[in-house]
Amino acid sequence: GFPAPYHQATGATIALGTWALWIARPRLARALRLTLGRRADGEEALEPLPHRWAVAGLALSLAWMVVFCWLAGCRLIFAAAFVGGLVGSYLVFARIRAETSLVPSVLDQSSLMTMVGGSALLRPKEIVTLFTMRWATFQSPSDTFATCALNALDCYKIADAAGIHKRRLTGGFAIVFVVSLIAGIVVFLTGIYRAGYFGT
Repeated sequence: GFPAPYHQATGATIALGTWALWIARPRLARALRLTLGRRADGEEALEPLPHRWAVAGLALSLAWMVVFCWLAGCRLIFAAAFVGGLVGSYLVFARIRAETSLVPSVLDQSSLMTMVGGSALLRPKEIVTLFTMRWATFQSPSDTFATCALNALDCYKIADAAGIHKRRLTGGFAIVFVVSLIAGIVVFLTGIYRAGYFGT
């Protein structure tokens, strides 16, 4: 409805993400040099992860997400657009949250991708993939996995202000993530099996 707040917020989010990448060029170039170089500088020891680990983890994660979509029957160009939009929106959400404590509500990925070119351009398996992945792309970041990115960047922002060692914080993140993932799967599946999805 007028004045289309979700559409406006989506456009603003895309603009902010593009601008953030543009002004981060020197930082990204430095990270690439450290990734490809043989020696690390002193500042890298203060980062949450070595640049090589971070780049390798990012590359493997993105590659697996694209392969997952491909295995679901999607074209590679669709998979790349879907994953790029999803990860890009998570990064913008996290940056806005860390800088302003606000979280924008935008169009979910399924609505955005069908609105741009129309659903006729998509194959049936791609439409099914879009809508079965809405748990990860829903318009409110508080209802999706974007919450993890928001909370993580919040923690790093606090650590930066409080002088907390970021590598130790990252190690704590990894341990808690693995434990909560295993416990969450057990609790979630057990609860659904016993009480049903809606607990009825």
